[in-house]
Amino acid sequence: MRYLAIRGFDLEEYSVNMSKQQLNILLLCSFESTYVTQLRENIKNKCPYSKISLLTNERAKAGYLQKINLDEGEDPYAVRPQLFLYRSSSVKFWFETDKIIRLLPKFDIIHSLWMEKPWGWHAKTLKSKTECLLCSVGGSDLYRDSKKKICKAYQLNLLNHSDWFSSENNETKEEFIRTYGRKYETIPHTINRFGVDIFDALINRKTTRIHNNRILDVPSDKIVICCGYNANPAHQHIDMIQSFQKFPQAMLEKLFFIFPMTYGVMDKGYIDKIKSSLNEFTNNYTILEKFMSTDEMAEVVENTDIMIHVQTTDQMSSTMLAHMYYGNIVIAGAWLPYSSLKERGIYFVSVETVKRLEQVLLDIVENYEIYKKRCDNNPALVYSMSSWDVCVKEWIAVYEELLKEGR
Repeated sequence: MRYLAIRGFDLEEYSVNMSKQQLNILLLCSFESTYVTQLRENIKNKCPYSKISLLTNERAKAGYLQKINLDEGEDPYAVRPQLFLYRSSSVKFWFETDKIIRLLPKFDIIHSLWMEKPWGWHAKTLKSKTECLLCSVGGSDLYRDSKKKICKAYQLNLLNHSDWFSSENNETKEEFIRTYGRKYETIPHTINRFGVDIFDALINRKTTRIHNNRILDVPSDKIVICCGYNANPAHQHIDMIQSFQKFPQAMLEKLFFIFPMTYGVMDKGYIDKIKSSLNEFTNNYTILEKFMSTDEMAEVVENTDIMIHVQTTDQMSSTMLAHMYYGNIVIAGAWLPYSSLKERGIYFVSVETVKRLEQVLLDIVENYEIYKKRCDNNPALVYSMSSWDVCVKEWIAVYEELLKEGR
């Protein structure tokens, strides 16, 4: 099995070498993602002479142009990086999208950030535009879409044209092989994480102590529990609330609940249902519905004591890691692929089912200082694993190795 350990490379040496190169990279992401903007920004900081373009759906155009300095166009000789757009990934636009890709210039590396439908359908055409196609895997593409027959078909087409894979942790990498087959063990597959930009915001807030535009007003005499990090029902908010309802009134008086519902909203009625359920037993809560800046998300982390992360399926979220970095107590579903965190010495509480939350939370609240002490080593360990300062060097190392193999 060919799994290269990028962390074993001399990352500083790679950073120096790459800073002198003029790489021409195309990132693939069909929607507006902070991971795209952060990855691009951090690579540009380390490799200022590189040209990093983006191919995305036209619906994401406005958002990206606000955050990234890109030229629109299809000029293969353009000096500046470009923003390339397609209209739709649906079948009736297949030929139109394929034509757009055929008109793209050549790139040193094309990097698909997820196994999305358009990249699977047009994998052969994309591969004709580069010698080095990197495919990152994880999240809903692996844990949900792969269970749908048509989705898995286009994913396999992308995998069959890829020269390198990356995953965010070993559990995801192993799940990848179980899902798609052992033949992909012969292709290099590294652990590469997207960094967590909230770390920098937390450091900045702590050092400057300038906290403008506060979004929270939480009582200082209560234990604050943050429940999930968006409005997707996969966070099992209703099941959490049903556990909270069983708490003795004396304990409820000690608690304050935060429900971040700022994105992932599928049905406005879902948030109304959460409010109604909470009102049945407590007034000590706030629901955040407006989209938050990075600094505002850092404020939520700062004001939290316990974070509950019990999604149905997912890999590590930046929000969960931010809470760990700040030293908050994190409760995570035992079914989630986080065992590598414990292997690193990072402490969190596992819960076998959401129904077990009641018992687990009771013990944490009654022995809060003991649990808090167990989190003392988390900040340094999480930073060394998931800060952009570390992660970007590992992406640079992969790009360098990928280019060596493609030459």
